[in-house]
Amino acid sequence: MGDDYRSANIVFGRLNIAPWVRSEYKHRVESFIKSGKTFLSRKFIFIIIDVKFLDGVLYGKLAKIPMEKYGIKVNQEELTSKRVPISASIAVDYSNFTINFENHVIIFESRGLLPPKQFEKAFAGIYQKNYRDLSWIKIDLISGVKEISKQLLESMRIIRAKFTITPSNPDYDEEFKPLEDLIKDTKSDKTDLDFHNKKDGLKYEKTIIEQATNLCGKGYGEYTFDVIPKGETEKITLRKKVKSVRVKFKETAENIIEEFSSQFNKYFSDFIKKTK
Repeated sequence: MGDDYRSANIVFGRLNIAPWVRSEYKHRVESFIKSGKTFLSRKFIFIIIDVKFLDGVLYGKLAKIPMEKYGIKVNQEELTSKRVPISASIAVDYSNFTINFENHVIIFESRGLLPPKQFEKAFAGIYQKNYRDLSWIKIDLISGVKEISKQLLESMRIIRAKFTITPSNPDYDEEFKPLEDLIKDTKSDKTDLDFHNKKDGLKYEKTIIEQATNLCGKGYGEYTFDVIPKGETEKITLRKKVKSVRVKFKETAENIIEEFSSQFNKYFSDFIKKTK
């Protein structure tokens, strides 16, 4: 590959929105991404740039700009000033991202100066600047469930299982339909579940705990397990692990969409359904 290609780590997530504005999902996401609004955090300004919409996928860059790249424009006649961006603003880092509106999946780069947690915070902050209401948007990273399920079934005694679940919006999947029905019947926009059994351990397989783990692994929340490995007496804590993939791509919207989508299909297409 030539010099116009580069390598980066990418992560995968669900872009979830407040349930009461879910019918406006596509409109709201497009609007805030194209808004030009900024999010300020400490000494940096975050802004979304280079937005394109290609074949049902939205592409853009989240740029991180040092705050000192903004200056004061002085009106000498009125003796007033206005804070304005300097035209030569240089981002210290940026992350390419794509959003697929069919399944609400967002894929973005995990970079040294712009790690996933900072990306998530800035993304949500820009949304809030555009929609000054009680609604929210959040990224729940996708991890899959095979690895954690294998650990829990083969070698662990689960003494605590804790979940924070966001209501999903896929076609129903039978493996977690009972839990989905329970949550959606309450109209809860965030549900906390906390299970304990220090003496005998919790049952995992074919229970609400397995259903909750599947939901979180598919991008609808977070989980934490306190477990005691077989033959041990001290507990350890297992948390949701982010799936990160190394990928090469050309710095164009078309190639980034193609390569990011290819990696997603390789690792996750077997359990991500189209979203209504």
